[in-house]
Amino acid sequence: MSSGGEAPPSSAAASGSGSRRFGAASPPKEATSWATTALLVAFLLIATTWFTLQGVRGALAELKVGSVYTDILLVILGLGVCILALPALRSLTAAREGRAALA
Repeated sequence: MSSGGEAPPSSAAASGSGSRRFGAASPPKEATSWATTALLVAFLLIATTWFTLQGVRGALAELKVGSVYTDILLVILGLGVCILALPALRSLTAAREGRAALA
């Protein structure tokens, strides 16, 4: 409660900002470029992981420790990394659907 006819502290007059102006909201920004970048990064990560797994396989073969089981495990790990591309693919699909909805 204010005394003496002052404006309440939460009002625009008390804060000194005057009247507020609200404009129309801008349309959402186009996200296809971000989704494409995410997809490229995911594929780069997959490629480097497979390259690293090939190096591990070569090192195991040089030490004569490699076997069919280690090869199967390395392939499973390599395929498991490919799952990282799924969210990037979904984001690209959603970005394209959003772009089509704005058009």
